[in-house]
Parts: sequence; structure tokens; C-alpha cells
Amino acid sequence: MAGVFNGVGGNVSGVQIAGVGNHVVGQVKGLQIAGVFNKADTVRGVQIAGVVNLTKDASGTVQLASILNHSESTVGNQIAGLANKAKKVKGIQLAGIVNIADSSDYPIGLLNFIKNGEKSLSIAINEDSYLGLQFRSGGRVLYSLLSINVALEGNRPDKYAFEAGLGAVVLNGSKFSLRTEITARNLLTEKFKMLDNHQSSLRIIPAFKLSDRISIFVAPSLNYAERDENTISGGSTVWKAWRRDRTRNTFYGGGMAGLMLKL
Repeated sequence: MAGVFNGVGGNVSGVQIAGVGNHVVGQVKGLQIAGVFNKADTVRGVQIAGVVNLTKDASGTVQLASILNHSESTVGNQIAGLANKAKKVKGIQLAGIVNIADSSDYPIGLLNFIKNGEKSLSIAINEDSYLGLQFRSGGRVLYSLLSINVALEGNRPDKYAFEAGLGAVVLNGSKFSLRTEITARNLLTEKFKMLDNHQSSLRIIPAFKLSDRISIFVAPSLNYAERDENTISGGSTVWKAWRRDRTRNTFYGGGMAGLMLKL
């Protein structure tokens, strides 16, 4: 334990705690905790840092940092406020912004750049007459979704919509794939002012592969909408709403259809 810095030229077994940083030239077996950074050649245990964790190999290790975790080789699990980077992740990668890896099946972040994983662009239209451009990025199992949408009808206050979500690949065959997604949508005016309207959706997305890179899909959905009373409902959707706290809330069925391009 040190108030500022621990530096070890060999290996460490047990617990290492420092106010600023820990640096181990060899292997750490146990727990590293630092206010700013942890750095080691090999870690078998847990690294917790206020800013960044750095290691060459962390197989079976959990890395937790407010900004960045980086393992040059294998790591067990990574949780960071900003970004995670590794060559191979055996468990979960959870980041506030971005995950980067050659192989990571369970990344959770706004953006995920996984070499052997999911990267695709889609154009789709949904039950509320929104035309959307969707970007999916992630691993072979979990992926994230970001989407921008524009209403095809001109005379409505909710001109634009931004959507984010988490998806899972259930089946990925040579001609057919099946995904499921949970998404949240926020609506904006034509001047990009946020409306007090929100929608959550659960989708099942069967897709038929027209080629190695292009798929067509028709996806049913179950939606929950919370809308301002002054908002004009879009598309041909009939809102059967009940009143609560000056908002309109309802469950309803919907759908989405489009084309997906594998990147």
C-alpha cells in the first residue's frame, strides 16, 4: 500500500493499493487498486483504476476503470466509462462510448468495433411512417443499434426521431438470420427541439439473405409509447390511450421493413 505510487520489478501476489498508480513489471495475482492508473505485464485477478488500466495479458481478469481499459492480448471482462480495448474478450465488454476488439461476443456500448463481429447499415420504414438509417455494431451475439429517422409526412411536429438500442443475434444461417432488439426512441421537431415523447420497442427481426452482404427483413414489434397530448400521432397508427399525468401512454403492435447491408 502506498499513498502515491507502487513500483515492483518482479511479480506481485495479493493486494496492491496506491493513491495514484501501480506499476508491476511482471505478473499480478490478486487485486490492483489505484486512484489514476494500473499497469502490469500480466494480471490474474481484478484491476480497478480511477482512470486507466493497462496490461499485456489479462485472461480471466476483470478490469474496471472510469475512462479506459486496455489489454494487448486476452481479457476476461472489461467495464469502463468511456472505452475498452483488447485483442480477445472472453466475457463482457461494457463501455459508455466504444468497445474495440478482434473478438468479443458480448460488447455493450454506443459503438462497437469488433473484427469478427457485426457491422451493418440498414434503411427501413416503420409503422409511424418514419424512414430510418440504422447502424448496427457489435459481436457475434450482442450488438448496439443507432438510428436517425425522418417522418415522410410533412405536417407533424415530430419530424425527426433518434433511436438507440441493444440487440442479439439468435440465428445466423447462410440464407436466413434472426435477431431480437430492445430500443428506445426520442422525437424531435423540425428545429431539432426535443419533444416530451418517448417510445420503447421490442422487435423480432427475421431477415432473408439475398447475397453475402444484402438482406431484406420484415420485423414485427411490440411498442410502448408515452406521448405529449399536443403531439399529432404519425402514420396510420390508431392511438388507444389512457390518461395519466397529462401524457398519453399505450401499448400497440407495429412493424418495420427494410434492406440491410453488411459492412
